[in-house]
Amino acid sequence: MKAIIFNSGVGSRMGSLTKDRPKCMMELYNGETIFERQIRILSSCGINEFIVTTGPYKGQLVDIANNYKDLKFTFVENTNYKNTNYIVSMNNCYDLLNDDVLLLHGDLVFNKKLINKVINNKNKSVCLYNEIKKLPEKDFKARFYNNILKQVSISIFDEDCYAFQPLYKLSKRDIETWKNKVKEFVENGQINVYAENALNEITDEISIIGMSYKDDYIEEIDNEEDYNRVSNEIKYYDYKEQNIVTTNSYMEILKSNLSKTENIFIVCSKSFINEIQKGLQEYKITVFSNYSSNPKYQDIKIGVELFKKSNFNKIIAIGGGSTIDVAKCIKLFSSLEGELDFIDKKFIYNRKQLICIPTTAGTGSESTRNGCYVL
Repeated sequence: MKAIIFNSGVGSRMGSLTKDRPKCMMELYNGETIFERQIRILSSCGINEFIVTTGPYKGQLVDIANNYKDLKFTFVENTNYKNTNYIVSMNNCYDLLNDDVLLLHGDLVFNKKLINKVINNKNKSVCLYNEIKKLPEKDFKARFYNNILKQVSISIFDEDCYAFQPLYKLSKRDIETWKNKVKEFVENGQINVYAENALNEITDEISIIGMSYKDDYIEEIDNEEDYNRVSNEIKYYDYKEQNIVTTNSYMEILKSNLSKTENIFIVCSKSFINEIQKGLQEYKITVFSNYSSNPKYQDIKIGVELFKKSNFNKIIAIGGGSTIDVAKCIKLFSSLEGELDFIDKKFIYNRKQLICIPTTAGTGSESTRNGCYVL
């Protein structure tokens, strides 16, 4: 399955926030851009091939994509982005839409569990609606018959209509039917309408099943108010979806999340070094333990300097609160340029995975080292 992400718009309703970047390059609460978030979540759910449409800022998106060496990206430009809607961008991708696809807009922010539900849904083609959300004034609504999609529009407000978000899982057959109608529209000069206008004409020929997202999160960002609200709301879902495992054998669980080809940076107190070196002797590890029980800024700088000497894939913290704080600071500061005054710099999102293994329960003792494992 491929993912096609539409990023050819100019985001004019965002004002100065998009004066020199596409909407998808705006940063959320943790410094991660919308584009990076989409790629991270979709790839973790098994998507490894991406078709990305672009408008005026292709280079910025290509730069981000270059950080993902194990994923395939194809960029498709809409050179007439100022005068067309995304129906033209979709038509430009005509020859690439030759498989099952996940089709979505580049300004959507969603939680990971939702994407897993969509991909694993037993139906071959799925769309998203919310039966408890108030119908939006200016955004998409959808009409269904026996839970089969019949119409998508911003101007329908009937009782059989629901709030709708433009993220679809589509079978090869259904996307081919849609893209053929899109091509017909474009060839007839209908280039300033939504691709859904073409979709509405072929809903009797295909079967896209509605799936409720009322227990999950997906919102599009159209203006600055949306941006601030969504960036704040998604925190709750990210917090809930942390993978927390309770175990009496943290080393075995840890190994199941590591690869012997990875370069691993471990932060721990000196009392753990022998145990770690013995348990992970087959892995490529670097251990940092040169920090005090009440870590100082200078301790962090030493850790960052060591971290920057190699291309590490993961950071692992094994210890109490001080150890975990040191690891979090190293993860944060290692993305910044230079070596001094990290606190005064603008933080940016760091793609490195951080695994934390707490070994205390707030008692100051390391006796519960096999207690809780957090990924």
